[in-house]
Amino acid sequence: MTLFTNCKTIFCWFAIFVFPSVSLGQIHADKPHWYFESTVRYGRIIPNSKDFNYLWDIAMYGMDFRFGKQTTGVNEWEQWFNYPDFGVALRYANFNDDRFGNNLALFGYMNGALFRFDKLSINYSIGLGIMHWVKHYDPLLNPENVLIGSPLNAHIDLTLGVEYMLSDATDIFLKTNFSHTSNGALVLPNKGVNVLSGLFGLRYHVNNRLPRIKTIDTITSFVPSNRLYFFIAPGFRQSKVDLNYYPKYVFQIGYSRQFHPRFSFGGGIDLNYSSELAMLLPKSEQAEWKYYSQAAFSSFELTFDRLIMHFAFGVYLNKAFSHYTPYYERAGIRVVLGKERKHFVGFAIKAHAGSADFLEWTYGYNFFKWFDRKPNRLNKS
Repeated sequence: MTLFTNCKTIFCWFAIFVFPSVSLGQIHADKPHWYFESTVRYGRIIPNSKDFNYLWDIAMYGMDFRFGKQTTGVNEWEQWFNYPDFGVALRYANFNDDRFGNNLALFGYMNGALFRFDKLSINYSIGLGIMHWVKHYDPLLNPENVLIGSPLNAHIDLTLGVEYMLSDATDIFLKTNFSHTSNGALVLPNKGVNVLSGLFGLRYHVNNRLPRIKTIDTITSFVPSNRLYFFIAPGFRQSKVDLNYYPKYVFQIGYSRQFHPRFSFGGGIDLNYSSELAMLLPKSEQAEWKYYSQAAFSSFELTFDRLIMHFAFGVYLNKAFSHYTPYYERAGIRVVLGKERKHFVGFAIKAHAGSADFLEWTYGYNFFKWFDRKPNRLNKS
């Protein structure tokens, strides 16, 4: 792998890890409520297709160490999201197969409670960061690992489970975890590895639990806001044809409506460009205008003050290629900047039928915003 490729990869995954953790830290400034967490994991690799059914027989053993901060409701968004906690996780995993070996992940995460009772809660967790894969694909040293093509990869982590409060300082939990590792087609091969695992852990709160602030109980209405925006998202990917790198970008014009302090929905038009089509289309069909495609999308967003989790589903309206599905998915994070909150930056993973295509590095601008004349009645249940 060339020095240029290594530098690109390191920069990309470092940015993926830094965005969520830094932005969350900036928007929370209450009295610290730190905790430590230790977890053991056991799981299996989910086969990507019928050709990889053997993956289910490969066992994974691992452990997590987490350092986090519990929110208490000082900021209003913390109360709307039922007092989530966030932090940084270090993960070690070992596969009982010489093709995969060991790996180490570092990622930012956020936990939230779907349902909270006296001492019991049903929680979810979302994590995003980087993973170092020791035994990745190498044509000479490890040609059998056709799933991971680079040492550094993106790591996506989703968890659902039950937590129980043993004391004011200690929690115990049992959860199910799904994780995905791939490099966004920066380096081929890039089929990715999906792991389904169970985990058991213990959490220790350094200063016991701080009381939760409740100030939204009397809020019964919310004035929805609407905005028009555009963004440009450059990226690149390695071609399967000649293994060279080709630039891609997306220009988007969109509409977003925040109808609740937590949620937004919207839609718009994507203009996509890919110079890789010069390699994929027959010479007789090559033309610059064919490297462009148009698509319509719908979106849903979770709003954590200045941090936005963005999910979208798009359908191509016009395209000159057939190697992708007629639809695509997008998932990413945006951070709103500026006193008037007109600018935003972020990244997203664009996928076709669940297979990551490439990374989008986003800069956007909210050029028009207006509010409804009448407020919406809120249901805080």
